[in-house]
Amino acid sequence: MSKRYPAIIVILLLLAVIISLSTVDAAAIGSNQAAWDYIPSAPPTATPASTSTPIPATVRYEPSSLLLPPGVLDDFNRPDGALGSNWSGNTAGYTITSNQLGVISSGEQDIYWNVSPFGVGQVVTITLSTIDNTASEIGLVLKAQNIVDDPPPMINVLYSPAAGYVQVWTYTQSQGWLQRGPEITTSFSNGDRFGAHARANGQVEVYKNGVSIGWRDVTGWPYYSFDGYIGLFNIDVGSTNLDDFSGGTTDNAPTPTPPPPPCTDPLTCNPVSSISTRWRCNTLDCPPNTSDWTGAVIAWPWYTAFESNNRVNLNSRTIYPHAGNPDTPLYAYMKAWANGCQITAVSGTVVIIEWQRGSEIWDATTLQPGDTYTVSLASPQNGVLIEGPDEVLDEFWVSLSNCTPDSSPLNFGETDVVQGTSPGNHGNLLYAQQTSLGGNGAVQSISIYVENQNPNGQLRLGIYDDNGGQPGTLLAETAPFTPAHGWNTQDLLAHPNLVQGTYWLAFVPENNSLRFARVTGTGVNWRGAHTFAALPSSFPTSPVSQTIKFSIYATMVQGPLAVSLESLNTRQVPTFFFLIVVIMLSSIFFTILLLIFARKQRQLNR
Repeated sequence: MSKRYPAIIVILLLLAVIISLSTVDAAAIGSNQAAWDYIPSAPPTATPASTSTPIPATVRYEPSSLLLPPGVLDDFNRPDGALGSNWSGNTAGYTITSNQLGVISSGEQDIYWNVSPFGVGQVVTITLSTIDNTASEIGLVLKAQNIVDDPPPMINVLYSPAAGYVQVWTYTQSQGWLQRGPEITTSFSNGDRFGAHARANGQVEVYKNGVSIGWRDVTGWPYYSFDGYIGLFNIDVGSTNLDDFSGGTTDNAPTPTPPPPPCTDPLTCNPVSSISTRWRCNTLDCPPNTSDWTGAVIAWPWYTAFESNNRVNLNSRTIYPHAGNPDTPLYAYMKAWANGCQITAVSGTVVIIEWQRGSEIWDATTLQPGDTYTVSLASPQNGVLIEGPDEVLDEFWVSLSNCTPDSSPLNFGETDVVQGTSPGNHGNLLYAQQTSLGGNGAVQSISIYVENQNPNGQLRLGIYDDNGGQPGTLLAETAPFTPAHGWNTQDLLAHPNLVQGTYWLAFVPENNSLRFARVTGTGVNWRGAHTFAALPSSFPTSPVSQTIKFSIYATMVQGPLAVSLESLNTRQVPTFFFLIVVIMLSSIFFTILLLIFARKQRQLNR
């Protein structure tokens, strides 16, 4: 009997290992279950849209008028032909035409007023008599360190009609060309004055018709406190004509406190600056040549506001940046939480829109710098937009008070009960509605609004990814359920981690009797045949497109990607059972070896 003890001991040890491993794995699954169930009571602080350091609430930007030295240096009122001896540089690329300055050569054409350099504070302006909208760069030169090098160290303030912005650049042979700060989105018209003022403290201010439209800091340029020459720097300006070149020293002009850099997140910036935008038609009925609306808005974190106006037909628009990533929506349509928000215009013209989302009627209040307005929504108004004048891309600044978004769940999709009812006849049809997600997280549930007072029949809900503007692969679905009148929220069977992008919220009714809150003329929706059952892994082939919108949205956990129980099961459980099988086979193998060894020992003892 004593010879059997080793085998028994080994078997008992192996069983202990198996039990401990199963306990650890189950504990791991249990701990992740807790993480999966977690939904924060309030959204975390949003990541600012600008990387600029948030500025203190005490900073205020008061735009100044352009301080011009007396007189015009060159009015170009002379016979057609060469530019004249007061200019140096690439003068062969210019000509006098009808008492204006024309550029006759492509490529870089830099010229300098050579009569004398100007002081450490200096200004330069030019009249844009005729602008070629395809022009690449119409540039002003400040503090050029000589008129011999090609090019010399300088500050170049350029306007690009083709791109719709002003940029500030510096040049040295050691640093090369460096852009100072982001673009200032703007547009000039024929006859406008384009100006720039370089101060001794390294601040460069840009002007449109004598009014400041922005500042940039060039203190990283080694010559920012030097004097120098002024001039023009044009690249591929086409048929553009210029007039009345002015400039000079502004040493005695006061140097105001520089404004803050652009800071566009209203949750961290005060004052907060606008973002230049496009309103893009967002329905399937939009002709390919539908023109964008343009302007500027205050944009909010994606979970606090809407990206679209929910209007109908060609007025149904989604907001996108005018520059930068043109396909990332901006969320500017504030929800009802904006009631009571106090808005003070700091610079530029500000327009406050109070309205009912989707309506064609609204109240507009215009503010000039120093004006303050407190939002007061009157039923049925439920939203606010802070914007600039129509078709004006220029940056504006506002200071906000009592303007904090609520901590409602993080929803994406159509959370309003749209004003309309579907006629039914949706049975055995799978619908998918396009929606945009502005952040990352794990989707938890889907909600849909049912109009029937006493619904009859079941529903299934789901979410698909995007496949070239159509619903693609199923990401998650709900179990079938019998809905009630009003909002119906159902947990998803899986909780996939989503990233910023386009998704499709889907539903399929069991019969034709179910009716839903729906509006036509807005939204993007696809419909495909599907017998009521689990949703297909891929959206049905040959779907039909529709310009309609249902009241359907999804709810998610924002921030670090959550882990679903299903993903843990598919990843860890097979590993767990694989370990059990390996350990059991190993124990059987060693037990057989021990039995054989014990039998041989008994035979030897005989």
